[in-house]
Amino acid sequence: MKFTQPVSMKVTQQQFEQDLKKPLEKLGYRLLDNFKVKDEEYLCTYYSGINSRVSFLNFRHITERGRYFIPTYNPQLFIALSSMSDKPNGILGEYYTNIRRDKFTKKTSETQNSLIIDNIWLKATKEELIAHLNPF
Repeated sequence: MKFTQPVSMKVTQQQFEQDLKKPLEKLGYRLLDNFKVKDEEYLCTYYSGINSRVSFLNFRHITERGRYFIPTYNPQLFIALSSMSDKPNGILGEYYTNIRRDKFTKKTSETQNSLIIDNIWLKATKEELIAHLNPF
């Protein structure tokens, strides 16, 4: 499986530990050893050519490798974009939208069969997730 949407965002160590670490690990991302936020660094997916690795990089790298840069702290959008995969039926944690594109849901163990069978749910696109989860 390949994660398809690299992303970056400025975070503090507390924000990372509280809101992002567990969800990223649950999706299947690997964190580097001694994972600590330093001043003027940004949390980034797709690190060192590996799409399932997460690290911190400085500002000049926030849009490399097609990363979408989230300018304000938005953990829900970061996780939603990070969960986008190349699996035809998605992965647990990936977002779907209905065919009218007015409702969104996350694929969970409880919803996975209905999302695939009903054919009324489609994988959400990057643009749809940004519009739906960005408060600005």
